[in-house]
Amino acid sequence: MIDEKKEQMIRETFDQCLSGIDSLPSELPAIERKLKKAKTPDREPIRFRVPAIAAVLVVLLCFGFFARGKWGMINQPDRIRSEDGYTTQPMQIALAQGTEQDAGTVTVQPEPVQTILAEGTEPAAGTVIVQPEFELNDGTQFFLKESGGLEARKDGLVYTLKDDKTAILTGVYWDMEKGIPTEVEFNVPEKVGGYKVVALTDGALGMGGGPRAVVRLPETMKTIGFYAFRNNDRLTGIELPRSLRIIEWNAFMECTGLTSVDLPDGLEIIMDGAFNGCKGLKSIAIPDSVTELGAGAFSSCTSLEEIVLSSGITEIGEGMFNSCTSLKRLDIPQGVTTIGNRAFRNCTSLEEVSLPENLVSLGSGAFNGCAGLKAIVIPEKVTVLENGTFNGCENLEAVVLPDGLTKIGSRVFYNCGSLSVISLPDSLASIGRDAFGGCDELLCVVSDGSAAMQYCEENGIKYTKR
Repeated sequence: MIDEKKEQMIRETFDQCLSGIDSLPSELPAIERKLKKAKTPDREPIRFRVPAIAAVLVVLLCFGFFARGKWGMINQPDRIRSEDGYTTQPMQIALAQGTEQDAGTVTVQPEPVQTILAEGTEPAAGTVIVQPEFELNDGTQFFLKESGGLEARKDGLVYTLKDDKTAILTGVYWDMEKGIPTEVEFNVPEKVGGYKVVALTDGALGMGGGPRAVVRLPETMKTIGFYAFRNNDRLTGIELPRSLRIIEWNAFMECTGLTSVDLPDGLEIIMDGAFNGCKGLKSIAIPDSVTELGAGAFSSCTSLEEIVLSSGITEIGEGMFNSCTSLKRLDIPQGVTTIGNRAFRNCTSLEEVSLPENLVSLGSGAFNGCAGLKAIVIPEKVTVLENGTFNGCENLEAVVLPDGLTKIGSRVFYNCGSLSVISLPDSLASIGRDAFGGCDELLCVVSDGSAAMQYCEENGIKYTKR
């Protein structure tokens, strides 16, 4: 009973101290006397002294000063796990008095959150405090991923948010309660939750079998990533921004519903296979700002009838227009020095192509299977025709070879059954096996004693001397 009374007296005394009393209570002497009478052999009475009480008051006053005026404290609980599996680690952030976060900053905080701010202090303009799942009043939802990164969702699109205040479009999501729509328009914003949208990443909108879609990209975007729209056979329209600089590998591969693309001025690079298999694409113009056009960029675009190439390119890459079966004619810019292997292979409707004067290299099988091609003039700087260059050009009637040509590879004119006359230059030192195989009506014009005449004699090819 005596112990209970002592504890009650102690609590009352400290309650008075905590309530701001800065002098000793008047009953203290009486309390001390009672405690002295009630002491037991194994316990000493608790003696209250002015210095002890003063020390307590000093500590309390200091705490009040720092808590109210000096620091803004944000405290978080132990590890929290939401229903969707997003997690965050505990942390404690202390902001010195007067410190503000940048406008638009998103600060991740799970619930519950206890915030102690100095009197009159307000968060910086645009600052957002985000729980593991949090929604802004504009409909933007934020999520913490298990990896610790921050993700935003808005209007059916998913973004990964970066420390440099940029956002990368990474995918789509559907409200399964409403079901997947049959048609959708994605108008990608320039900013989401204060973060600037600068890129569309690998496979972000590669959603074959989804709704028919039209996508409009913002003026802040510079890059369309690898396989970004790959196999999206439901993509029917794409609006590209003037800010776009790079279309990466296979970005629109097999987008069979895409019929046209307006490439913006300022675009610099179209990488390998960018529009490979876009079977609905009928025409396209490559702006002069493009300096790099990757291998197979328009391979198997079977409906492509017309294309205007950039004057800034120097190479037609390997397989660039392979199997573009509707392409009828093509003007190749004068700056092009190289045409890669199989660049126009199986362009069965190609009737006319103008090769540039600066062309140096014509790759293996470059026009293999171009059954519609009727005539070709090889520029003077080309010294070698690689294997199978015009193999299977069954309607090829006229060929002009340069005087400096030194080599015709194997099967270069194999099965060119319509070729009736060809003049072989004296510079020729080597002609490969079956170079003119299947050219049953061919007559070669050669110089007496030349390597070309010897080849004709050895292979039973008709010839006449100049």
